Amino acid sequence: MPSPAYNSLVKLVSVYVDSKKAVEVITRQLTACNLNADTIATADIKANALRFTTACSLYVSDVSKRDEFKAKLAAL
Repeated sequence: MPSPAYNSLVKLVSVYVDSKKAVEVITRQLTACNLNADTIATADIKANALRFTTACSLYVSDVSKRDEFKAKLAAL
């Protein structure tokens, strides 16, 4: 069962890209970091914030939306 931190991350990313794409983006980044949805913690998200921000930025063209995402990710 996915951790609460994972669910929060999916919810956040889904605001900026469709939910299927959000899960794909997050899954790729988790794999690259040797993390998984069941055990990821908020500390892991913060430690890999640049990775998540960069990956999501590929799908968000509006710079202000990217900045907004980055701020909200930092607040998780």
